Amino acid sequence: PARRLAELREVLAALRADLESKRPSPFEREFWIRENSSGFARVPVDAIDWVTSEDDYVRLHTRGRSYLLRSSIRKCEERVDPPHLLRVHRKALVRISAIREVRNQPMGPQEVVLYNDERLRVGRVYAKRFKDAVMRGDGRGTEREQSAAPSGRAA
Repeated sequence: PARRLAELREVLAALRADLESKRPSPFEREFWIRENSSGFARVPVDAIDWVTSEDDYVRLHTRGRSYLLRSSIRKCEERVDPPHLLRVHRKALVRISAIREVRNQPMGPQEVVLYNDERLRVGRVYAKRFKDAVMRGDGRGTEREQSAAPSGRAA
């Protein structure tokens, strides 16, 4: 009986570990955005290069276009796994692997230059966290290594 009980405990522990490993991520992997009255557009998080705040909305910028989502930038940031998008300004998030260079301005804030020459200011409040993330290399590889089609929860 004691041996059988030990076996059952082992099986139960293995089943619990398996269940834990299959638990879904609390973060979004994609957003579904209403385009018009005819349907929705799927925007994978890995395809988003930067996000800007526009009043009660955020604009998700991808290589080919941008999408307007009714959300605050804070809520958008909370819905995405931190290494994917990093806050650089009160009105902007950026994917580290989309950054081509970081420029220090002589009499002003740092500036991020993206692969498409888009420029975003790094806010003073976010500068240290941004610098630490860049130095650690928190980006998920280079822009060419980014996967463009993960599946996940819908927004």
